[in-house]
Amino acid sequence: MLQIVYALFALSLFTGLPAIIGMILTLIAGQNLNDDMLLSHYRYQIRTFLIMIVATIIGTILTWFLVGFAILGLTWLWFLYRVLKGWVML
Repeated sequence: MLQIVYALFALSLFTGLPAIIGMILTLIAGQNLNDDMLLSHYRYQIRTFLIMIVATIIGTILTWFLVGFAILGLTWLWFLYRVLKGWVML
C-alpha cells in the first residue's frame, strides 16, 4: 500500500487529485498497522500531505504579492524531495 501512495503522491506533482486519493488510502490503511517502520512511513506521508496543502494555500494567497510564486515553486520542490526520500527509504 505504501508504494501505491508514494506513486500517487509522485503523480500529484502534475495534478492534485492523486494526492487526495493517496491521503485517503493512507488514512484507511494506516489504522491497522502494528509495525513501527510502516507506521512511521504513514505518519511521514500524512505530515507531507498536510504541510504541502498548507504551503500551497499560503503560496496561492500570496501570489497577489508575487512572492507566492516562489513559495509555490519551493513547495513543489520540497514535496518532490519528500516523496522521493520516503519512497527510497521504504
